[in-house]
Amino acid sequence: MPLYSDELSETYAQNRANYKATDKEVFSHIERIGIKDKKVLDFGCGDGVYAEEFIKLGAREIVGIDDAPKMIELAKSKHPAIQFIEADGNNLPFEERAFDLTFAFFVLHHFVDTLKPLKEIYRVLKKDGYLVATMGAYEIPEGLDLPLNTPAPIRLGISENTTLVTNILKSYKKVEKDLKDAGFEIDTYKSIENANARMDETHPYKDKVKLLTMLIVAKKT
Repeated sequence: MPLYSDELSETYAQNRANYKATDKEVFSHIERIGIKDKKVLDFGCGDGVYAEEFIKLGAREIVGIDDAPKMIELAKSKHPAIQFIEADGNNLPFEERAFDLTFAFFVLHHFVDTLKPLKEIYRVLKKDGYLVATMGAYEIPEGLDLPLNTPAPIRLGISENTTLVTNILKSYKKVEKDLKDAGFEIDTYKSIENANARMDETHPYKDKVKLLTMLIVAKKT
């Protein structure tokens, strides 16, 4: 079952302009790596909001996947010349070494087992290909035993047009381990400022943990 219902997909797409606080830093790394003439997998493409950016930067081909049918419908309506596919990120419908770069914008925190999609991304990347991603993760104090990989409510946006989404509670340290276990060489893994995401007041651990936005740049060697 898709994480984003039709209603949530439409609400997210309508308010998407409010969630761009991390874009500049993220795309500075994409420009550093280089995207010109490369084939890009937009992993968790949503309504295809970043397709125009990839085109401007000279991508040769873009393929977007999302498990929400409404997101794919919206993406196709905005960018009919680009291929958008309804697919499960745990089981990508592509051959090995099909892409030069995978972009996963605030997607990985929706998977219960982050290692599974990371292994799939690694499989479909070419040698020396890159994963560039952002995701929410948590800084958890030593000794605090929390039920990880459980749903947690997150509020997106800083204006009155906020959107409530559900992330999966993850330790940033465990995600780092999953990247390495999937086979990636980590180029950049750090917390970055994000004014557009915060723990909702109903978050069960809002007084115990800190929500981080992690920037990931990792290479398949």
